[in-house]
Amino acid sequence: AEGETYSQMQQVFGLEEMSRDQINQTARDLIDLLAGFDDDVRFNIANSIWYRDTFDVEDPFIETNSRYYDAEINAADFDDPETNDQINQWVNDKTKGLIKEIVQGSIDPLTVMYLINAIYFNGTWTVEFDSENTKEKPFYLADGSRVEAEMMRMEREENIMYTRGANYQAVNLYYGDAGFAMTLVLPDEEVGLKNWLANPTWEKWQALTGSFNRVTLSLEMPKFEMEYEVEEFKKVLQKLGIVDAFSASSSDFSHINPSHEELHISDTRHKTFIRVDEDG
Repeated sequence: AEGETYSQMQQVFGLEEMSRDQINQTARDLIDLLAGFDDDVRFNIANSIWYRDTFDVEDPFIETNSRYYDAEINAADFDDPETNDQINQWVNDKTKGLIKEIVQGSIDPLTVMYLINAIYFNGTWTVEFDSENTKEKPFYLADGSRVEAEMMRMEREENIMYTRGANYQAVNLYYGDAGFAMTLVLPDEEVGLKNWLANPTWEKWQALTGSFNRVTLSLEMPKFEMEYEVEEFKKVLQKLGIVDAFSASSSDFSHINPSHEELHISDTRHKTFIRVDEDG
């Protein structure tokens, strides 16, 4: 991006003080750090660019994405239905089968490029749950109703990182060599999940994560699987302040193709999956 399109992205992501080269190099360093941070955890970050084989793309754009983001670059026939299958197979492979499809139906004749990022994380708990302690028990939903769930349990486990806030309890459960952690928050019953999540701020999150202490406790939590998808993710980004990138009349993506003045982002999509069990 260039011009106001670039400035809006830079501001929303908090990168105003950084040059383009600094942003790219920092991303490169972060990818390397996360991928190799804990040998006992699999953390794969994969990027790919698929563009219509009749659409010209500037070499520096290709080189930057390949060098700093390890992006796989593919010129493809977007009129061929097999291209959809190839893109979806790439996502399926990179997420180890957890996300099987990202491109649905035939590709719009006006679409010239897809930029795809896939992250795969697989970590075993530093202290695993004993499956023999897992029992079917009631789990209470936010609306007060209850369902039967497979509840995992740790009995009097030492050195669990725990905190008690004004209206919640929280624990950190670590993975592998304790390089990564899952933070689990349980709001007090009279507060409820919706109220606790109202008006989140970075300062509140820092206060929560900075207040853990080692304790001995018994912990019970459900095994679960969840999928989450935002099909019109661009509305979220527009609300945050990335506006021009989605407008054919205002966008400036001249570093991709300077002669294609109406080049803009037509759609963004976010999809994720999580599975939690006794192992991690």
